[in-house]
Amino acid sequence: MGTFLSNMTYVLEALGFAFFEEPGTTSIDTSEALTVPVITAAVQSFSTSAQPRSEIHKAYLDMVGDGYVLRAGSLISTSPTDSLPANVAKLRAQLLEERALVPQDDCLRLTRDIAFTSPSPASALVKGRSSTGHGDWSRTTDRKRLGDVLRER
Repeated sequence: MGTFLSNMTYVLEALGFAFFEEPGTTSIDTSEALTVPVITAAVQSFSTSAQPRSEIHKAYLDMVGDGYVLRAGSLISTSPTDSLPANVAKLRAQLLEERALVPQDDCLRLTRDIAFTSPSPASALVKGRSSTGHGDWSRTTDRKRLGDVLRER
């Protein structure tokens, strides 16, 4: 059952559903520009590629407590697909309008930190398509997938 639940979580998050989040939380914090304080607690950092099989077009996500922060400087795909969840497409449009996404190296560079309550919308924003954050983010220190790290907790 644990494996089934884990697989269903991946599929549902990739489709943009947030059934497994705490009640009252949102998938994306779009209310205002986020200033993330310097954290002294243990923060785990993860990365993924904005373009397939690219080692230079990277985005960085920090796991902070029960939340996630997509870091300024992360590179975002320039061409979203039709599978991009509507809430992420709305965030992308807002970031473009606010000039929080600027062109750089065949990608868009994020100019400010963005908070998320789930890793999947962050991954979808980076890749420009539906994405399972648990499978797409890899820890920078040992390349272990985020889903595996979370199962170890």
